[in-house]
Amino acid sequence: GGGDPPVPPPPPADPARDEADSDPELPAFWLYTSGKDKGKLKRSTKKLFIALDDVAVGVPLHRFIFALGIPQVGITTAKLLAGRYGSLEAFRAAAVAEVDAAAAAAAA
Repeated sequence: GGGDPPVPPPPPADPARDEADSDPELPAFWLYTSGKDKGKLKRSTKKLFIALDDVAVGVPLHRFIFALGIPQVGITTAKLLAGRYGSLEAFRAAAVAEVDAAAAAAAA
């Protein structure tokens, strides 16, 4: 019968992402802190970034920000944020900086 089309399989792993998964600018809780993978992105973080990148393709930035479901960020605030940052990359960089600042304040 008629129904939803089958869900396509996930995209193949991107080796470039695996090579570049150590980034000193990322919050510590996104990285492994010990063992053979110390300093590398956690698998869950990689999956999150891949999902965000895949979903964001072709979606206006304000709609993407609104869809994140951030408390107290409605469509109007999402439009303001999109206007302020202009791109997903700039929005992500600002979010990382904010998380780093909050972590530093909490550690002090």
